[in-house]
Amino acid sequence: MGRGLQHSLLTHWVKSRWLLALFGLSAIALHPFAATAQISYTFRSYGPRGAPPPGATNYFINWPLSRSECAANEPILIDVVNAPFDASGGMRLEWDLWQGGTGTAGANCQMAINRRMNMGSSALCVRREWSGGGQITNTMVTLSFRPSELFPSGCADTPSGTYVFYVLAVSAPGDTTTDLPANRFFAFSIGYDRDPPSPPQARNASGDRQVVIEWSNTTTETLAGARVYVDLGASCGGSTSLMPGAPPPPTIRPSAEVSGSAPTRATIDAMALGLEFGQSAPFAVTVFDLARNESVLSNIACLERVPVQGFWDSYCRERMLDPETCKERYGGCSIRGNWLSQSEWKLVLLMVVFVLLRRKRHFSLLFGLFGALVTSAHAHAQSATNIEPIANWSDVPVFQPSSEGFTIELRIGAYRPELGESFRSSFGGDLGPMLALELDAHLFRIPYVGPFQGGGRVSWAEWTGPARSSASSNVSGNTGMSLLLFTALLSLRVDGMARHLGFPLVLTPKLGLDCGYFQTGTSGALQADGWSFGIAWGAQIAVELDFLERRAARRLDEEWGLNHSEVFFELYGSGMGSFSDRHLPLGTGLAWALGLGFTF
Repeated sequence: MGRGLQHSLLTHWVKSRWLLALFGLSAIALHPFAATAQISYTFRSYGPRGAPPPGATNYFINWPLSRSECAANEPILIDVVNAPFDASGGMRLEWDLWQGGTGTAGANCQMAINRRMNMGSSALCVRREWSGGGQITNTMVTLSFRPSELFPSGCADTPSGTYVFYVLAVSAPGDTTTDLPANRFFAFSIGYDRDPPSPPQARNASGDRQVVIEWSNTTTETLAGARVYVDLGASCGGSTSLMPGAPPPPTIRPSAEVSGSAPTRATIDAMALGLEFGQSAPFAVTVFDLARNESVLSNIACLERVPVQGFWDSYCRERMLDPETCKERYGGCSIRGNWLSQSEWKLVLLMVVFVLLRRKRHFSLLFGLFGALVTSAHAHAQSATNIEPIANWSDVPVFQPSSEGFTIELRIGAYRPELGESFRSSFGGDLGPMLALELDAHLFRIPYVGPFQGGGRVSWAEWTGPARSSASSNVSGNTGMSLLLFTALLSLRVDGMARHLGFPLVLTPKLGLDCGYFQTGTSGALQADGWSFGIAWGAQIAVELDFLERRAARRLDEEWGLNHSEVFFELYGSGMGSFSDRHLPLGTGLAWALGLGFTF
């Protein structure tokens, strides 16, 4: 055989193979169930509650159907993505659904032998038809199934558990030849929980306005929340429509509902319920699980509205004064409502700061604080090798620091006023903390010592603790106290060691006047407020940070006017309340603060 004939036969054989391959691919593409991407699904609506929780993957754990939802028979909608469908030529697509498990195919659902071999099957079979116009190779369909179709034995007879259902797309009813390829088949799970959790054990509760209801859970099941039912038409010890071990009566709506996997308390507004002091009402608690199955009622407990003991009550009782007399005495200097309130004071302070910063020199303060960090890090990262050599050093001017005008301090520390045992018992170890901003202007400089300063400080602190019922030691709501403190100061900034000896240590004694405004209340109600005055003192030790990077410090001074930055620790005290016995003793013998300081 010649070489030309051999080459011709070889070329013919290769071409014929390519033509067969192209013909095969065309046939597959035109087939009603051509190979498509893997089928996937999502629940659009999972019963009466709508869409499942975001990101939930195991719906039996996250959101199972309850018995009441099963009985409601609301449709469960499933969006199927990459559904194999071809409506050309009048073709139909049918979805056969059956429940997985052991056994053989039932008479109502003719399944292929491979279905039984791969999955097993039961007699349950639900068919859905979906069709449309035109050829669709990658589409989405929505299938709808009702619980009565998924659980044909009935909600009462179907035990709790996880049920797996298999769905197969077939082109004709009763197709028994179709296998289970990945692009034609998917499975989903439905969780069913018909068993409510066991009821909790409730405890009696009492309080002023915000009453804390507590109970103990008797189930180890993961819960979704709890509800509190109060019978406002009855009193403790009398007849009530709440029956232990029975479902909540339809005539009583829950007064509170809380969520959580193991809730043990809820807060009720007794005043909003209409309870007066000395009035009581029976209540019971139920818990509900992830399927929203609600337990029966717990034991019947008693809710009673009584006065509670907060900080102000304890403080006045220690001095053998009733709260009103105590308020008139220590709140006698209050200017609340007559001049400026606490919120109005804050607004005035912001306006003062804005006026001070209007000048360009002072406006650099805002940028200096931010630039102190950014520019310092940038300057530190620069290498000396990046600096161009200078041929004639006599042309380089000697660095001259800018003049110093004021120092600003950002402070945080612990503060506890000396209000006796009532403060300690009400607020325990609460240290505030006290947040403060201080601004000191340099009035004049004492040679070789440092600048003499005059300035002010604004501080704020708040303490909170539990309030307890006067009839028992049960916690009922909370009690709190806040302090807004204004301080006028004279100080001497001893920076001679840092300026003349190169030792970065600064000492600052301070003396001034404190003016504090307090507010205190219990269970959300303001009980007293007022002002106190007294002498303030302080002793501060600071370490200037210039020595860490001299070049960066000079650059900050040249660009932002920031002469020095420092970290400091300060011990201070206050004699607020010592001027008059009508002032609340808000001062303290010793407190501490630490923070950052910037000199401009």
